Amino acid sequence: MFLSPTQLIEKLNITKSSTVVDFGSGSGAYVYPSLKAVSKSGKVIAVDIDGDMLKTIESTATVAGHVLHILRADLEKKIILPDYTADYVIFANTLHQIENKEDLIREIKRILTPNGLMLFVEWSSDSKFGPKKEIRIAEDIATDMFVKAGFSILEKLPAGDYHYAYIFKV
Repeated sequence: MFLSPTQLIEKLNITKSSTVVDFGSGSGAYVYPSLKAVSKSGKVIAVDIDGDMLKTIESTATVAGHVLHILRADLEKKIILPDYTADYVIFANTLHQIENKEDLIREIKRILTPNGLMLFVEWSSDSKFGPKKEIRIAEDIATDMFVKAGFSILEKLPAGDYHYAYIFKV
């Protein structure tokens, strides 16, 4: 079975007045449940390199009555967000695409508030779906990268048959 972004977002227990940043937001699978979680008093920022995709998810959010903030950015470079912007970061199905993984992990840590939480999701090595197997990141290697950067693992989450997922804390 495939994972449910909504169920994973619910595990974060996002507070209504918080700020959520979705790195590599793509089609918005995690954006929409995040918008529902923060309601009208919080803020969701979708970050992606694809400007057309960002406009599409922004339009969909607007039609549903939500305000979505978008930021077109290359995750391989410094992200133009102030330190401690996000109470929560969503980083799903993107790490395997990043060349300098450690730099982006440091950027995520910089942007998270003290005690901020990150939902991390990635394709499992043995999944029959997803990106080419040679670019996937083994679960133990990915978790080691975050721990070495100063994150701690709060919880491993059920992520279906094709992914692995964790909640990390700064």
